[in-house]
Amino acid sequence: YLDEIGHHINTLWDLFVRPLLFGTIGTALNMSLIPKATIFQSCCIVVIGLCARLPIAYAAVYGHGLTSKERLFVSCSWVGKATVQAALCSLPLSMIKKIFSESNNLEQLLVWGTEMMSTAILAIIITAPTGLLMIQFLAPFLLTETKHESKSTTKCTTPRDQAIIEKKEESTITP
Repeated sequence: YLDEIGHHINTLWDLFVRPLLFGTIGTALNMSLIPKATIFQSCCIVVIGLCARLPIAYAAVYGHGLTSKERLFVSCSWVGKATVQAALCSLPLSMIKKIFSESNNLEQLLVWGTEMMSTAILAIIITAPTGLLMIQFLAPFLLTETKHESKSTTKCTTPRDQAIIEKKEESTITP
């Protein structure tokens, strides 16, 4: 029953919510209003963040039974993160408008809020396709296919999915 609900939620997310979220965020960015220096600084922030994120992600999966190549693939696959940024990128600007609407330095705060939102949107624009390309091109070189003996013919994509299938298989086996 839970699998069916999860399937319906994933379908709604894929067909309606995600396109609406990214479409709304895409309309919020007007590149002509952003100073060129801000675009350059935002891109630098994203690149520096990625340079820190890759070795940290590599280290984060140490000791979990992965080979060095698999750990490298995991760290590269974690580059493309866009959903959280898309959901939260307008939050600082909207909070500034709501909380500091009567402030003396509202203009400067609005500039900073716009810069934060622009940086988050540029992070999406840079990391989402980069992560996708890294996954597609590095997978054949870094990963090897292993055969698992399983009674299930269902294709698993995550360890959670595999655990659910194994639990179902155990419950269907009668002593």
